[in-house]
Amino acid sequence: MSRMGGGMSGPRERHRRWTTVFVCALIALVGCDETFRVVPAGGSLTLSAGAVELDAGTTTTIAVCGSDSDGISVPELTQILIGVSEGSLDGDAGPALERLQVPTDELGCVDVGFVAPSRATTVTVTASSGSVVADDETITVEDVARHLEAWVTPAELGPDGGEVTVNVRILGVSDAPVDGAMATVRASYAAPTGSVVTTGADGSAQTRLQLTRTDSISIIADGLPDEPQEYTVVTAAPEISRVVPAACFWVEGAALEINGRDFSGGATVTVDGRAAQVSQRSATVLEVELPALVGEPGPVHLVVDNGYDSVATAEFTYEAVPDPVVEPSACGGTP
Repeated sequence: MSRMGGGMSGPRERHRRWTTVFVCALIALVGCDETFRVVPAGGSLTLSAGAVELDAGTTTTIAVCGSDSDGISVPELTQILIGVSEGSLDGDAGPALERLQVPTDELGCVDVGFVAPSRATTVTVTASSGSVVADDETITVEDVARHLEAWVTPAELGPDGGEVTVNVRILGVSDAPVDGAMATVRASYAAPTGSVVTTGADGSAQTRLQLTRTDSISIIADGLPDEPQEYTVVTAAPEISRVVPAACFWVEGAALEINGRDFSGGATVTVDGRAAQVSQRSATVLEVELPALVGEPGPVHLVVDNGYDSVATAEFTYEAVPDPVVEPSACGGTP
């Protein structure tokens, strides 16, 4: 479709006037060379923006063809002025031009490369030649994820686990934040085990997970070919500093005190592979009742298990029961 110059106002009128000034200046510069032509009055321009939607920073081709009032293609070297409200046109002079005067080929058409801006926006494409102006076209430029940044805090938790915050930031062209991008967060044992987050205007999003054990968390942004980013959050493993007493007669029910750190609320204790009853517990002290010995007296392993293969081991010594037998609460050996 085409429109003549009369009756226009606003941006289109300013575009027409700019075109007229440009053409007059060019004629003054080169003279009335017959090779400088414009689409004759009553003719038309057909404009194709090449893409209705375009990712930020990517390219398309804008095509314009001219014809006279009889629908016949304009001759070669007819000048057509193409403009874009944002982004750049790529002509012989190189990119970074928002307006470009281009001569038609033997078919009466021109093709010009267009580079979309690096942010989400709507670009208006215009074309004119002399007094003939094409109907504007628009290109919707969309943000596209190019880079994922992610981090998890804290990286370490106590023996009973806790809450971690997963932070996501998705960047696009020229590291501009991408609004409305989505990322998937997954963990093996957390609550919940997975969630989808959507970034805000600053390209950032957060989600929280409740961990009860050491876990691996993966984050991947939709539309990115990259492998998921992996983070490991560690729940503290138990440590044993000493066992009081370190040796005891072979008497079931004798009391032991295990000192250390990071004992979980559900920690269990075994002595020589047999479960010991936990009578009192805290994060630093476990009081247990010694199970009966199955094998021969001597050194055995005492194990504190927080669960999920998070254990600590110390040595304890079973001594032969004296004769006469002592009370269960009595132990020999060195405390």
